[in-house]
Amino acid sequence: MKKKTLSVFCLTMAMGLTMAGCSSKETTKASDITFASTEVTTTETTKEETTSASESSQDTSETGITINEEPSDFGDERNKFSKDRSTGEVKFSTRDREGKVVDDSIFSGHKVTMLNFFEPWCGPCVAEMPGLEKLSQSYESSDFQIIGFYAQYPSDDLDKEMDEVLAETKVTYPILFFTSELKDLTTEYVPTTVFVDENGNVITIENEDKLLVGSRSESDWKALIDKAIAQVSQ
Repeated sequence: MKKKTLSVFCLTMAMGLTMAGCSSKETTKASDITFASTEVTTTETTKEETTSASESSQDTSETGITINEEPSDFGDERNKFSKDRSTGEVKFSTRDREGKVVDDSIFSGHKVTMLNFFEPWCGPCVAEMPGLEKLSQSYESSDFQIIGFYAQYPSDDLDKEMDEVLAETKVTYPILFFTSELKDLTTEYVPTTVFVDENGNVITIENEDKLLVGSRSESDWKALIDKAIAQVSQ
């Protein structure tokens, strides 16, 4: 399959959203392609009753479902964290930029974890990162941490762009590669942010959506973080 370079533009969110975010010009991002292809395969299999189960399985594997598949060399490293793995709804296993395996056990010992889905080409994403870095340093580790996920929309220059962003923003909180295990926590826009507790359960902050779309100021994020910590501490 020929790799397509995604061009992107930033826009102001409608429908009451006042925060800035970025979206791809194309409406068919990786996860959309996955679902569309799966539906086609299922329909064809229904019409052709003589199609064997093995053929159906082969067709599915060729539709692009593994676009965001994790690296294939995880091996037994997955199980190193098993005793501390999340018991909640958010489960994942991926790698950081140095190649170290990181999974949902990273939630353990932190009352609240902020999952920030971003891309280095997204202006609003990058603009809020210095503020997020300050917030990550201003709370006790046992209370709060931030994890950034990127590469949901791969491109040829992504690693170079990420190097430049980290050099500019001085971010020290963990930056991990996106994994399709987390696709239900994302939208067509970046940044999208989700809060989870130490068991991996999503925290829906009072009067807020489960998925928080768009960038915010440092003070606005602090107010939401404080609310999240208060909720899980009750």
